[in-house]
Amino acid sequence: LEYAAFHAEHRHRPDSSYLVYTCRPVMPQTNSHCLGFGDRFRLIAYLLRTAAHHRRVLLVDWASPHDLSLFFSPPPLLGASSAPAGRGAGRRGGTAIDWRITRAEAAALDGLKVHRWGGPMSADAMPSARWVRVVGNTPWMSAVGLNATLPAEKGGDGTAGPPRRRPPPRPVFPPGQGSSAAPTLGCLLRALFAPSAWLAAAVEARRRELFGDSPFEGVHLRLGDGAAGTAFRPGTVPTTDRRMTVDGAVSVM
Repeated sequence: LEYAAFHAEHRHRPDSSYLVYTCRPVMPQTNSHCLGFGDRFRLIAYLLRTAAHHRRVLLVDWASPHDLSLFFSPPPLLGASSAPAGRGAGRRGGTAIDWRITRAEAAALDGLKVHRWGGPMSADAMPSARWVRVVGNTPWMSAVGLNATLPAEKGGDGTAGPPRRRPPPRPVFPPGQGSSAAPTLGCLLRALFAPSAWLAAAVEARRRELFGDSPFEGVHLRLGDGAAGTAFRPGTVPTTDRRMTVDGAVSVM
């Protein structure tokens, strides 16, 4: 809730710094692989913690294969202080963490480097640029740690060499702030995303078409990001990720 208020207050300030999840068909200084939807959402949840730690405004620039705002919108967080009138104000009076980028923000991002993170990102390794664009992956946790300085290596003459830093992804967490104390990814995702009106209506219409008013059981079968029939643009996911064919999934069901 405190970060939601911070986000609303600093969203458009000229002195604000931003952390931007990025997934576009073309991303400067990295390839176009954004990974699967689950990996993308997991990184966004992690970036919410990272943005709060570094006092940055979190934005989501997800345009491949489609604009994410077609399917999800930021929900109001009940109990948060009311945001100023505008996109950040929740429908029920709570403040929403409005991650949707504006045209002006998209113009500011155009051409900027996209960093590819393998996470977890250490809390002391944030680039200093005002706009930091990120794509990549992170483990199944949301804790933000610190790089630990290792003992200095001694040179051949017995003098101390420069300190070495523990390479990521092995962060050291402050007491009480490790992975077991971090919010769940589901909690973070619910703070950021709610189905858009269009998505909710489309899912309900499809449910009624299939089942009417009868109860049903849902089954999720993972075909793989590179399986035939997926919505990913060619070149944005590994083509070797084909865990199951459509015919195989049908036979399981």
